[in-house]
Amino acid sequence: MNTWSNYKDKHLYDEDLEPVLAKCAELNVPIYLHPGIPGDSYLTDSGPSMASAGFGFTVDTMKTMMRLILGGIFDRYPNLTIIMGHMAEFFPYCMKRMDNRFSSGAGAGCDSFVKCKKSFTDYFKSKNILMSTSGIEEPEVINFVINTIGPDNIVLGTDYPYEDHKASVDFIKNLKVSKEIKDKIFYKNAEKYILKK
Repeated sequence: MNTWSNYKDKHLYDEDLEPVLAKCAELNVPIYLHPGIPGDSYLTDSGPSMASAGFGFTVDTMKTMMRLILGGIFDRYPNLTIIMGHMAEFFPYCMKRMDNRFSSGAGAGCDSFVKCKKSFTDYFKSKNILMSTSGIEEPEVINFVINTIGPDNIVLGTDYPYEDHKASVDFIKNLKVSKEIKDKIFYKNAEKYILKK
C-alpha cells in the first residue's frame, strides 16, 4: 500500500489514522511511506523547489516516521512493515544522535511523549522498516547505510520519473559489495519482508 507522509493538515501518525496501520499489520501488507507536499509553513515558504523534493519531502517524511516510532506504533503492531524511499532520507546520518537522546532522556522515562520501547536503530534493523534505493545512486551513501545499519533492510527502488530505471539497476550491479549483498538488495530482502516468502 502506498501512502503519503501527510494529507494537508493530517499525518499518518495521527491517532484517527491508526486503524489503517493496524489493518495493514493484520493483513501483512507493507506500507510505502511516500513524501507529500509539506503543509508546515516553515517548509512551504522556501519556494517550490526546496519545499518539495529538494528538502521538504525529506523533512516531512522523516517527521512522520519519527512520530510513528516515538508513538510506539511498531510495539503495538510488531507485524507492521513500512518502506521508506531514498535510503530512509537523512535517518542513517542522524540515527546515533537520535539513539543517544533516546537512551539518555526519552528512553529513560524522562519524556512522556515517547511511547516506544527500543531505540531508532533497533527499529531500523528489524523487519519493521525497510529502505528503498529510490533516488539514491551514490556509492558513499549506500555503503554508509550498509556499514551502519546493515544490508538486510535495503530493497531496490527507482524514483520514476526523476531517475532512469536502468541506471538505478546498474548502480546496484556496479557497487563494490559482495554478490550476496547485491542479491539481498535486488530481490532477497523483498521476498522476505514484502512478498513474505
